[in-house]
Amino acid sequence: MIVSYEKNFIFIKTRKTGGTSVEIALTPSCGPDDILSLITLEDEHLRLQDGRVAARNYVGDRGLETRIERAILKRKPGRFRKLRKQAIGQGALTNHSSASKIRNAIPREFWDKAFKFTIERHPYEKVVSGVYWGSRHQTEKNMVELLDEKVAIRPEDLRLYSIDGEVVVDEILRQETLAEDLMRISDRLGLDLPATLPNAKGAHRADRRSAHDILSPAQKKVIYERHRRTFDLLGYQP
Repeated sequence: MIVSYEKNFIFIKTRKTGGTSVEIALTPSCGPDDILSLITLEDEHLRLQDGRVAARNYVGDRGLETRIERAILKRKPGRFRKLRKQAIGQGALTNHSSASKIRNAIPREFWDKAFKFTIERHPYEKVVSGVYWGSRHQTEKNMVELLDEKVAIRPEDLRLYSIDGEVVVDEILRQETLAEDLMRISDRLGLDLPATLPNAKGAHRADRRSAHDILSPAQKKVIYERHRRTFDLLGYQP
């Protein structure tokens, strides 16, 4: 999640859509007063700027942010998780903060004028990607069991970029055409983005078949019923 006062945009980050790679790509365009939420310890190392941690201004406690920066630079995952939990307890804006939470945390005048965007992905692909990511350390269950378990509880991300049921972003980029869509946004906002996106969190899906081929008819039905608004909004075919 990024709030850039300098470049007049708000990036609302959804799950399993390439959002972390986009955050890292957007970071060099941001100013010192912009809000850049924490990502994982490993991904923070991918976006170090001149040896400095990029995440900043996400919690109203500069001392806490400094301690988190030290944990990142010293690669102390336990310390990082503990301090991140403390920051969340103090109301920090996180990488998947909702539009409502972001709006309440920043000046309303800026919220109203800023260009707001997010990324979406076919719900089948998003759910399968999320299950592989979430189970990367598990060995006791096979993927069929995990999919049966997770498809019924995977939340719809539309709630992150809606307020009171109304979509509040100006544009929804598609993960399927992300590089092209992001270049268009870059031209609109005057950003200097890298030619290729960093590959954050991109190596955890062993089965490279399409989600349509991986999921059973019953699993597809459950996903469609739970994510129907996303299918309708973006015209995805079930």
